[in-house]
Order: sequence, then structure tokens, then C-alpha cells
Amino acid sequence: MGADTTLSLPDIITVAWGLYKSIFIKLVIIVMVVMFPLALFHILTIEQLINTNNDIYVTRGVSLFISMIEYIPALMISMLAARQIDTGESPLFEVIASTLLRLFKVVVTIIIVAICLFAPSVFVGTCVFFLITKGGDSTTAKVIALILSYMLIIPSVIYLVTFMIYWMFAPLVTLLRGKWFLSSMKYSFSLVRSNWWRVLLFGVILAAVMTLLYFAGMASAGNGLLILIFLCLGMLVLGFVQTVYVTVFHTLEQNSGVKP
Repeated sequence: MGADTTLSLPDIITVAWGLYKSIFIKLVIIVMVVMFPLALFHILTIEQLINTNNDIYVTRGVSLFISMIEYIPALMISMLAARQIDTGESPLFEVIASTLLRLFKVVVTIIIVAICLFAPSVFVGTCVFFLITKGGDSTTAKVIALILSYMLIIPSVIYLVTFMIYWMFAPLVTLLRGKWFLSSMKYSFSLVRSNWWRVLLFGVILAAVMTLLYFAGMASAGNGLLILIFLCLGMLVLGFVQTVYVTVFHTLEQNSGVKP
């Protein structure tokens, strides 16, 4: 990545596309050997649970657990892209080994970030429920409860969106730099601080792409061949999304001069 790389959408896409092409063969290996079998296992397992009329909460719990495991190949792709940027080389075995060695730290970081993001919302939701259900039957009490509810909900949503962007790169910092959650969250915050709106734009674009992939997958449900085709294409697109994510991170790191 050149020293003159800017955080503009065309520049990021151009750099990410070049990076994507340079790691494409290794990315396909990760997709076919790791990601594809996990995704296929996920689909078949959920179909089996649904067909045997298992409890909906059991099905959702199993789906969530497998989804967490499916995140591992995405981490491998991130490590692959980052190694290619840093050294110009990305030995596949070394990438996989490094990812697995730091997996526990990454999981801890993700959990802590999730708690920090959603704990206030859970607290606010509990307060809102209490105000609405315990506020009494009078009109005045209901109006007061409603006003207080909005006063609590709006700041919690602002907090959630704001710090979701600030801590967007915390898991990546842990993965690539080996830092624990607190250092990763601080470093991510320092990188995003002066580029919050631009990072928000990239976050929205990446989220939109992931949402389209999700709905495309839902549309292909029930057609075995279509599911297989979608899985292959969708995973390659996901690989590019991860490459863009890593490219944005390295651009921020390069331009900020801040070290973890």
C-alpha cells in the first residue's frame, strides 16, 4: 500500500481489489477447505433440526454457535490480507496457525466489545419496561413514562452507533497485533477518532453487502444446487469484504502514525 493512499472510497476499493487478486488463490483454498464445509454443515444441521421439530430456541442456539465457528475463516482471510500488505508474503500455514493462536484473545475482545456496546441498551430497555408497566393507569403517568422512555432510548441508540464505529477495528487489532481487548479498543478508538464519518460510510456499505448476501441466501433456500452456487460466490464476495475491511484499517494506521 503506497504512502499516498487516502481514505476515499475509490482509493480503498482500488487498493483492496489489487490485494484481493494477489491473495485470491490462497483465499479460495481457505474458502473451499474451511469456510465451505462449515457453511454446508450449518445449513444441513439447521434443516435437520427443523425437520425433526426441535424447539425453536435450541435451533437458534445451535445456529448461533455454528455461526461463531464460521467466523474463524473470515479471521483467516483478514490475517492473510494483512500479512500480504505488511510483508508482501502470506504463507498459508503460517496464516492459519497465527489465526488459531490468537483466536481466544479475539473471542474475548468480541465479547467485551459486545458487552460494552449492548449493556447500556439492555439497561435502558429494562428501565423502559419498568416505566411502562409500573407507571400506573393514569394518563399522566403513561405520558411521563413515555417521555422518560424516549429520553433514555435516544441517547442509548446514539451511544451504540457511535462506539460501534469507534471499536469497529478492535477485534482486528487483537488478531493482527496480538493485543488484549482494552488496548485494542483504545487503539481502534484512536484510529477512528478523526475519521468517524468516513469509517461510518464504509461500515454502512459493508453492512449493506452482508445484508444482500444474507437475503440472497434466504432466497436460495430449498434449492440444493442454487445453495451450493450461492455459497461459493457469497464466500468469495465475503473474502473481498474482509479485504476491504483490512485495507481501511491499514490506511487508518498508516495515515495516523499511531502505534498500538
